[in-house]
Amino acid sequence: QGNTFRDEADVLAQMGENEKALDAYRSARKLFEQIDLTLGLGGALLGEARLQSRQENKNEAKNLASQAAAAYRKAGSVDDERSAWLVVAEAEHSSGNLEPAVSAAREAVRLHAVWRSKRIYETQRAQEDESISAAYDILVPVLLSQARTEQALAAAEEARSDRKSTRLNSSHITI
Repeated sequence: QGNTFRDEADVLAQMGENEKALDAYRSARKLFEQIDLTLGLGGALLGEARLQSRQENKNEAKNLASQAAAAYRKAGSVDDERSAWLVVAEAEHSSGNLEPAVSAAREAVRLHAVWRSKRIYETQRAQEDESISAAYDILVPVLLSQARTEQALAAAEEARSDRKSTRLNSSHITI
């Protein structure tokens, strides 16, 4: 039933029924907490965090995404934990909290590297490599604005390398 509430919340959020979506995410959360299903809990928390972020409730989004990251870590879901850290990074960045944004973005990048080291399909890798670019979009300008040029250049080179690797791997599928 928790998955049903979470799926309903996702649909309601897409329809712009934000208050109903928040209620459904919270109902899903309660059910997942009762049965100690951390992966489901993480999904409900992350869905709610994304919705709160779209509604400009950045502090609430950050707190929910942090809880989602912890739930995903407990469940061992690296790719979902990475997604949660990206929401934390974006919320911190848009709130002007630059150091926490950099820390969260770096954690997302670290988890992305762990995820990439596993055996995965190239099409999936290409999609996920594209999503991690949001972390680099936070890291590079913030580091530059703080005159941390060497770190900014290293992050930019890392981002370029990830994108180049994705393009090369994608081309091998068609060869």
